[in-house]
Amino acid sequence: MLQELGSELPEAMIRATAAARADLEQLRSDPRRFMLRNERDLANSLHFAYWVAICDEMAGRPGVQIRDSEPYRELTVSTATGRSYVARIKRHSIHDRLTSYETAADRDFWGGGVQTLDGMELVKGLAIGYRWDRDLREIVEPVISYREGKRNVVWAYEIDPTQESTLPLGYRDITPGLPKVDLRDAALADEEEGLAGSE
Repeated sequence: MLQELGSELPEAMIRATAAARADLEQLRSDPRRFMLRNERDLANSLHFAYWVAICDEMAGRPGVQIRDSEPYRELTVSTATGRSYVARIKRHSIHDRLTSYETAADRDFWGGGVQTLDGMELVKGLAIGYRWDRDLREIVEPVISYREGKRNVVWAYEIDPTQESTLPLGYRDITPGLPKVDLRDAALADEEEGLAGSE
C-alpha cells in the first residue's frame, strides 16, 4: 500500500506535521493561554493547522481529491494501479488510539477493505496525521495507519522526518501487539469522543 501511494503523501505529511508543531509552539509562546486550553481546543487548533498544510501540499497534484464539507475532511489519492486510497486526518495516541463519533458513516469508513465503485477500487480506513503524547502535550512523529475497524490496527508506520530529502523515505513499523488497557484512556473516553471532528 505504501509503495502504491509513493512519496508525495508522506513528504506532505512531514511538512504538515511541522506546521502543526509550529502552531503548537506559537500557542506555547503565551503560557497562560496555552495552559488554559483544554484538550478539545488544542486538538481543534492543531487539526486545522495540519489540514491547511496538507491541503496546500497536495492540492492540484495528479490523482488527488480533497473533500472539505462538514462533517467530512478527506484526502483521496488515486494511484497508477487504478486503486484509490481515502485518508482522514487523525491524531494518534501513543497506543494508536483514534477518536471520532460512532456513526454509520464512521463505521463504514474505518471498516477498511476494498470497495468497488463505478469499476474503481476504493480503499478506506487510512489514517494520516501525527502521534500525540498526551502527558507531555507534544507532537511526536508523523504517522500513517491502516485499520479494519477503528480499534483494529492492521499496520502503522512512523515516518522519519529527517529523511524528507532522501528516497526512499524511512519508516518505522509499529507492530500491533496485544490490546493494551489504559485505565486513564478509558476514563477519558467520553471526553475524547467530543473531539470527533477535531482529530
